[in-house]
Amino acid sequence: MTLSIEQQRLVAMLDYLGEWDKLNRAATFDVAAHQGGFLAWQADIESLPGVHLNIADSSGEVWMEIERLRSSKPPAPHPDLIPWIVLKDDPTTEPAHRESLPNPESPEKPLVFEEIAGLVARFEAYLREAWRNWADTEKPRRRSIAVYDKLFNLLQTIETEGAETALELAWGIGVAVWDTAGKRVRYPLVTRLVEIDPITTDMALRIRPREVPPILETDVYVALENPGLPAFERAARAILDHPDCDVRPFDEASYEQLLAGAAGTLDRQARYWPREPDFVPGNVPAATEALTVTNTWVVFARRKGTNFLLDDIRRLRAVVEAEPVPDGAPKVLVETPEGAVPERVSQVWRGLSSQGFSAENFDSGSNGRDAAVPRRELYFPKPFNAEQVQIIDRLEHASGVVVQGPPGTGKTHTIANVICHYLAEGKRVLVTSKGESALAVLRKQLPAPVQSLTVSLLTSEREGLKQL
Repeated sequence: MTLSIEQQRLVAMLDYLGEWDKLNRAATFDVAAHQGGFLAWQADIESLPGVHLNIADSSGEVWMEIERLRSSKPPAPHPDLIPWIVLKDDPTTEPAHRESLPNPESPEKPLVFEEIAGLVARFEAYLREAWRNWADTEKPRRRSIAVYDKLFNLLQTIETEGAETALELAWGIGVAVWDTAGKRVRYPLVTRLVEIDPITTDMALRIRPREVPPILETDVYVALENPGLPAFERAARAILDHPDCDVRPFDEASYEQLLAGAAGTLDRQARYWPREPDFVPGNVPAATEALTVTNTWVVFARRKGTNFLLDDIRRLRAVVEAEPVPDGAPKVLVETPEGAVPERVSQVWRGLSSQGFSAENFDSGSNGRDAAVPRRELYFPKPFNAEQVQIIDRLEHASGVVVQGPPGTGKTHTIANVICHYLAEGKRVLVTSKGESALAVLRKQLPAPVQSLTVSLLTSEREGLKQL
């Protein structure tokens, strides 16, 4: 099919944006290099007490649930040992004993541990039986508590700072390891974005998959200028774009073809580790000069990437190639301008705010007395002035208006009025912001009845879906 000039221009623009984004992204070769504050490997976490994987509840899938456990104290030693023993609240540090103590009955001759009958035997029995049994149970318990604490701190950071932290939690699948071109690679080939549920009464933390497509992690191979990358991306996209594709860390059939394909295209000597005799489930082997693709998963926090941008560009490109460029902003970007800028049509706006300000006489181009000048209704529920009316008037003649001003000049108040006006006209409104706090403040500025008509996709994707 031959594309029109507008389609060709828009496709070229999208391709440029995609390549520009790839060139400006810094590759992370080792997943541990992310400074997100959370990293949990499959082998380290799947056998911990209080951790439950691949379960479900009334709200849907739960890929990981971790209970809030409490640490326990070391067992108390025999009373005779108490003055002698050096005991720490640490299951990785065995108790020690003092060699001597002052003798209250004979100050010139101290008490010696080895010389007191039965004391050595009691100490060894305490160490062998009570303490080591406690330590064997407490070590994994403490590791589970440490994972919980890190995940809880991450949740607090995200809830407190929101989108402004620029952090996301990812579940990586298929960790690939490779020692090549002076770089050591240890990074998953596919990730699924996940989120942490808000804390409930049971204090357990639950990680659920987000309703977004899997991410193909190719930054490493772009940086390495891997010649097999284009072939791998084509094959992987064919798998991931299939309607039935649903990559899950606990369903090997959902990702095996993709991972095995990576091993077959990215390196001539590569191997897919699950098919090798030295395979150890859940582990990550040492990097060698041959690429090794595993089926191991890892959960980690990182700064938000721009993979969503590449996915959006790819989908937009497919739509542009299949259909004519739609009227409006897309066509304005690529069509050749003709003639002068259209003149604004004079019209009169009328309306009454809740505080009584009238826009009955606001005239955008005439004196307001011409009967031929159209009169338009203004739906501003909050107090407003002539400048706010001008914004609506200008938007009637242009595809965009820039409004700027220092903090405290009423921009959020103005946006709330504009939103209400367009909702009253039956239109849909999308509001975006670099920072989440600005969106939260804006939603509170809307009148209570209007707030129920809005969907806020802020900290938790699941909460946004509940609102919807």
